[in-house]
Amino acid sequence: MLPEEREAARRLLRHCGDQSQSLLDELAGRLRTNGVRSDPVAYLRGLIARAGAGSFVPELGPRIAAERVQREKDALQRRQRDAEERRLAAERATPEYQAKRRAERERIGNLLDDLKQRMGTGRRP
Repeated sequence: MLPEEREAARRLLRHCGDQSQSLLDELAGRLRTNGVRSDPVAYLRGLIARAGAGSFVPELGPRIAAERVQREKDALQRRQRDAEERRLAAERATPEYQAKRRAERERIGNLLDDLKQRMGTGRRP
């Protein structure tokens, strides 16, 4: 929709209360399937009139709403994952973390050396 159409839609939906999002979802579904042959604002006006008369039954809107909810969940998960990656990167950059990793690598190296010595002496008669 064009910016002026969006503004007109906002004005129309101002008095629709809880049904505003359902009406917008239905309009979005119709626009997506090229089901709006006229002006989108006029189509929305018709949806609002049906809602006011109690005959509005969303057909495509629930799918649009479910997709929006899924996109919001995905975006939240991405933000959480990115925040965790930034936290881990900051933690890994600390001198304490680096020292701990060096100590672990050294300990593992010592264990491997010890194991090699034991295996080497265990094979000889």
